[in-house]
Amino acid sequence: MTQQPQPPRTPPAAASRPGQPSIGELINRISENITGLVKGEIELARAKALRMANTAGVGAALLTVAAIAALFGLGFLLSTIVDLLAMVMPVWAAKLLVAIILFAVAVATALPGRDKLREAKADKPEPQVRLREDVDAVKKAVASGLDKGGRQ
Repeated sequence: MTQQPQPPRTPPAAASRPGQPSIGELINRISENITGLVKGEIELARAKALRMANTAGVGAALLTVAAIAALFGLGFLLSTIVDLLAMVMPVWAAKLLVAIILFAVAVATALPGRDKLREAKADKPEPQVRLREDVDAVKKAVASGLDKGGRQ
């Protein structure tokens, strides 16, 4: 009698490890995770840029109000108040007092506007830094996975 060849006695690797994903599935998962990570970083950068633009807009509006107040105030109030104060003091002293008051108003509105602009600048998005951190984390995870796979 001739013997027929028998199948190998050791089962395939996939059958010996039930419940573990194949290499193709792992690569697919890594690809999906990286895609999700990049999309998340882009969305975060977009949200930060929008918040920065809104904060900068408020700061610019406050500075605009300060400038308009200083210009109009200089024109309208100066002549009226100087005329009133000139009744009780010399004209030069009345003009000096009015100018000091107008500049105080301008400073009082310009300082919060400047602070808002600084706040917006400090909150600018830096997606490059976060993406670099994410790439490093993926590299470490892949290296760790390869090390663990070699020990089994």
